[in-house]
Amino acid sequence: MANIFLANSRIQKLKKLSVLSREIIKEFGMRYFLRICFEEIKKQKLSIFSPDKTPRFDFDEFLSDYDSFKKKHMMANSLDLMKKNISTFSKKPRFTFLLINNGTSIQNITESISSILNQSYENFDLHLVNCPYSIMDNLSEINPKIPLKEINSNKLDEIISKIQGEFVVILHSGIAVQDDLLYRIAKEFNQNPDSDVFYTDEDYLDENNVATNVFFKPDWSPYLFHSMNYLGDLCIVRKNLIEQVPDLNVTQNDLLYELILRCYEITDKFSHVPHVLFSSKKTPSSESSEYVKSVMSNHLKKLGKNANVNDGLIPGTYRVRYILDSEPKVSIIIPTKDKKNLLKRCIDSIENNTSYKNWEIIIVDNDSKNPETTSYLKSLPYKIIPYTELFNFSKMNNLAVTQATGDYLLFLNDDTAAIDPDWLTEMVSICQQDDVGAVGPKLVHSDNTIQHAGMVFLKTGAGFHPFQRYQEDDPGYFNFINVIRDLSAVTGACLLTKKEIFEKVGEFDNDFDLYYGDSDLCLKIRDSGFKIVYTPYAKLLHDGSSSIRKHTSAFFAVENHQHFIKKWPHLKNGDPFYNPNLGWNYQIGK
Repeated sequence: MANIFLANSRIQKLKKLSVLSREIIKEFGMRYFLRICFEEIKKQKLSIFSPDKTPRFDFDEFLSDYDSFKKKHMMANSLDLMKKNISTFSKKPRFTFLLINNGTSIQNITESISSILNQSYENFDLHLVNCPYSIMDNLSEINPKIPLKEINSNKLDEIISKIQGEFVVILHSGIAVQDDLLYRIAKEFNQNPDSDVFYTDEDYLDENNVATNVFFKPDWSPYLFHSMNYLGDLCIVRKNLIEQVPDLNVTQNDLLYELILRCYEITDKFSHVPHVLFSSKKTPSSESSEYVKSVMSNHLKKLGKNANVNDGLIPGTYRVRYILDSEPKVSIIIPTKDKKNLLKRCIDSIENNTSYKNWEIIIVDNDSKNPETTSYLKSLPYKIIPYTELFNFSKMNNLAVTQATGDYLLFLNDDTAAIDPDWLTEMVSICQQDDVGAVGPKLVHSDNTIQHAGMVFLKTGAGFHPFQRYQEDDPGYFNFINVIRDLSAVTGACLLTKKEIFEKVGEFDNDFDLYYGDSDLCLKIRDSGFKIVYTPYAKLLHDGSSSIRKHTSAFFAVENHQHFIKKWPHLKNGDPFYNPNLGWNYQIGK
């Protein structure tokens, strides 16, 4: 089997080399191709024909780190310390656990109940929904202070009318909760008393209670939630909020997904508690649900969004395809300097591989000297704006915006190329949503590996692109490469925003001449109350900032970084869309 895989990998590599060779010859000529071949063979020797070694998410290493992570967590949470902290809480809400039997084994149900009754925070009761009567035997002996009740009903509103808790912990049988679950939720509630919904991180266990996966989740991300139920099979919801969501059937497998979707129609006060506080013996669903697609469609209509819901790129995920009623004008802004072949490829791809029709191109030429470049620029039917100062990404784009006539602005590097005809339609359809301020696409290298699938900030303020050089169809960490999701920033190599918002937030900061200008713009847009969204359904080729590389230096990178972290000190609290338990590239932080 391994030999077959190796043979297939070699065939794929040869095919890739053949495609790359044709593209290089077509774009740059035979002389350039032969020079590149000589240099690469000299550098790589025969290994150039070996199968590519693309990175993949290493779950074995991840789970090894998780074992150490759990031990530290347990040591830091002694029962005495939790009891002491609970005594200082000014608010001690009552919780009701609603354990819904979904057909798992008696043993799984019993394990769920035992974990619930072992909570360090004791102001709660437990209701068992549709559980076998035999389960109740001897349960009171585990924790006699906790009230236990049985309810046999399929209607959630009927069940809710019988409970007393201010908050309801809804979970399916087979879920085991950590003894500090309610302690952590009550602590978060004291810090954020307006919160209506709480959710936590989780892990997945095999039949021997060994972790097979761990999900460190981002903060509340509605565009991600519309792509997948990343909250999982346990949520804590304010009782009076559930009372506003009628006609839910607790036997429905996607009960929690539907409940949270409908809660989001009423409130956006969601709190994420970044601790692994429950375990499931059911792996995340690998199948999409026709029922969920129907529920999601109705939900989006209530939010005033015109959209269709389809299966996503990865099983178990969904694609929300927003419908364009019209094609507002898009100003495509391309800074360039003496990169005739790249610029021509970029413009040709826009002209020949873009189904969206209402656009204009504005080229900012940074004092090109090459006669081929200047001749090509003169031949183009587009606006050419001369820029004679030192290369400054922010100034060049700001200058172009002054002459842009579009309602939307697309900032685009000259070393990109459209490879999907619907790329601009997809980006505009998302950016037209009232709550969206900027959209970024999936960018891939010529070998179909990831160059950009969103940006992440560490607590140092440093930004990076996760999943770089992963195969573009690799799911990455919990399918994040291939789902629409909220982020703090997307790359300026291809960034779409509304002109009105761009001008409102103060354009690009001219002090960011080479780096961080795009991140700064995105953070300003988020500060103004708009979302930054990544979509894998718009895909472009990107060779990697060639224009910038020519003009950059380590000094400018450091200088831009220092200015950036001084301007955005709150980044020391972390990126809301990157779990604080994670370190570099979705590995557990050390």
